[in-house]
Amino acid sequence: PFTGAPTPPLQHHLNSVLRFTYRRRFQPIPSSSITTDAGWGCMLRTAQMLLAQAFFQIAPRSDVESLQLLIARRFCDTVDSPYSIHNLANMGRAKGKPVGEWYGPTLTAHVLQALVASNPAHGLRVVVADHGTLYLSALQPWLPTLFLIPLMLGADSYANPIYYDTLVQLFHLPGFAGIVGGKPNSSLYFLGHHSIGGSTHLIYHDPHTPVQMPMVDPKESFCTLTSNPLTSMNIDHLDPSLLLGFACQSQEELDHLVAVTTAMFENSEAPLFAWQSHCPDRSPPDNIEDSDGEYSLV
Repeated sequence: PFTGAPTPPLQHHLNSVLRFTYRRRFQPIPSSSITTDAGWGCMLRTAQMLLAQAFFQIAPRSDVESLQLLIARRFCDTVDSPYSIHNLANMGRAKGKPVGEWYGPTLTAHVLQALVASNPAHGLRVVVADHGTLYLSALQPWLPTLFLIPLMLGADSYANPIYYDTLVQLFHLPGFAGIVGGKPNSSLYFLGHHSIGGSTHLIYHDPHTPVQMPMVDPKESFCTLTSNPLTSMNIDHLDPSLLLGFACQSQEELDHLVAVTTAMFENSEAPLFAWQSHCPDRSPPDNIEDSDGEYSLV
């Protein structure tokens, strides 16, 4: 990976996006003896980053640090925090994934959807794409919405290069909340891109190191959340399995997003997802297979 000195605007952006990392010696996840997520929880940590960024984007503008602390309290490493590693793992277990096993994008998206639905006071809804399609009829009445799109961009070890240009364009779209993806068996949270020597590099937050003590009080852990280095990797090394996120605060923002992405994909050799008016009448299964569950684009 590349590390270097970012420009002041880029450093401000890096520090404004909360970074959640592996933790150790937290209270055991219920019905288990597990007290660390090191080695298995990187997908859940990057999912926390994506969800936190969605909360940040839909919130009324205020002092950045105060807003970060407000949001971070929802992700503390305790059972009482709604989006803690404990509750993510418990929801995964309810959907068939044993605690301590690695997650893929599809199951992760449905875990976030279920946890957000159980916390309506936070004013957010999560909609998960069905085989690469998002249904507008599911959005009434309107609530601020995080759209999650699990994808499999090819059948090889790395994403098909035909999708590179489209993926880079996503970072310039309204409401884009980032990508949960990474390298094989190593989830990262991508929040931007830059060019190095003519090659496209994806900028990311890394949940893997260092393994720290649990976050119980965000004020005490604030520097671990917001003092973030510039780290990036060549897009050629991107794993094909990933999760896209878009957050819309208003119906107007959604209408704009639909128009922009529809126009972009109509002129693209590599469209990533689609919008449809009406949702078919079917329910997702309780247990979600995660190995090949992403919508495949070869």
